[in-house]
Amino acid sequence: MIQRASRRASIVYILAFYSVIFLISIFVGHAEPPQLRSPIDTKTIAPGMTEYIFKIDADGDNPEFQLIIAEAKLSAVTLRLLGGSGRLGEGEFNFPTELSDLNQKGAGVLISGAYSQRVGSAFLPLGYLKSDGKVISDHIHHTWIVDTMFCVGSKPGQVSFAPALSANTSAYPSCFQTGPRIFLEGVPIIQKLQNNTAIPNKETALTGRQNYMDTPYVRLFICMNREAAPNIIRFGISTEKVTVWRMLEILPSLAIGDKAACQDVVDLGGNTSAGMVINGDLVAGSDSFLLTSALALVPK
Repeated sequence: MIQRASRRASIVYILAFYSVIFLISIFVGHAEPPQLRSPIDTKTIAPGMTEYIFKIDADGDNPEFQLIIAEAKLSAVTLRLLGGSGRLGEGEFNFPTELSDLNQKGAGVLISGAYSQRVGSAFLPLGYLKSDGKVISDHIHHTWIVDTMFCVGSKPGQVSFAPALSANTSAYPSCFQTGPRIFLEGVPIIQKLQNNTAIPNKETALTGRQNYMDTPYVRLFICMNREAAPNIIRFGISTEKVTVWRMLEILPSLAIGDKAACQDVVDLGGNTSAGMVINGDLVAGSDSFLLTSALALVPK
């Protein structure tokens, strides 16, 4: 009985692995260069900040939805990574808290931050978190779901996306561990995993992501195009629950001006805690879930 159960488990594992490879081959092998799509609406948030709204058609199990992108020139705003306690505008904050408690305190754009976890009665960051020089959690979480360290420097334009396990967090006053990364230099991370023969336990790395890729969530992300616009950062959120596979199709096609908007993309997990507030108004997601961190774009 034990041998039969072991064989069944092995068969399931092998099928899961090759189903991922099959989906990647369809996505990568037959994909054509995307036709760039322009926003259906553009709004000024504040000097140096713009809101873009893209309409995305239904596709398969994914519904029609809007993708809202808040763009900021890093030279014209202050990018804040909020955690622990401190001040935002004329108000004070003390995490854990909700976006609704932050949205009247001076930021043009606010989004929910990295993953959190409950440990007993405590509500803590899932992984490393430092805000304004104060380390709130020094624990590096060893899992692909938070594979990226996002850091903000003290000078305008100092932003870093680095692998979580090798990031130099001491070089920045604010960092949080988040993820997973879904695009690097315009290439889907899952494609890079497939092509990298040096990854230990590659089968586990690929199959471990399958449920994440397949499950529809409200998608919240940070993206940049460092080649075309190194001084611009963009926060994005979907208005409906969609899969990562759908996002892999959509993100390369988003254009602001005549350039692709998103080449480097880090997902912030999404689901029920994801939210974006612009000028005090919730534009997508939720602002009523407890968070251990948030990101703010504050007009100068």
